[in-house]
Amino acid sequence: LGGTGDHPVSPDALGVMSLRYWETLISQNDPEINFYDGQVLDQYVKNNTDQSKIDAMSRYNVSSVIDCWVHDETYYDDLKACLRKYEQLSGAKLEWAPFENAQINGTRKNPSNHQSCSYYYSPDLAALVMRHDRYMFEKFGYGTCCGTSVAR
Repeated sequence: LGGTGDHPVSPDALGVMSLRYWETLISQNDPEINFYDGQVLDQYVKNNTDQSKIDAMSRYNVSSVIDCWVHDETYYDDLKACLRKYEQLSGAKLEWAPFENAQINGTRKNPSNHQSCSYYYSPDLAALVMRHDRYMFEKFGYGTCCGTSVAR
């Protein structure tokens, strides 16, 4: 994210999440990039300092194309609100028992063995991510790299 060698990333450049978001929702392109290949992604970030993308991210309204967002930290509450909104907008009547059973049984829990966010992000790395993905953090209401959204 910070660049290496002869190709440092500009301090104003967009970060990985911002570029993914821009590619799929703002430009509505079907990117031919493997966002999971670290070397390819590193080159992509270094080569994407286009001011028009930065401007587009700063102006973009996250609710302009998506009716409802589900945050990981409030998964069930958000999902339930989104499904209710879907019922309202579509006129469909959903069967709520499977959803309620999954919520009661806690089947959403991530079974992977991993540390907390702060384990993976040093203060310097968190600050770097916050700077490069600033519009994502701002638009979704996150004030810290490892915190929860305050936009409710």
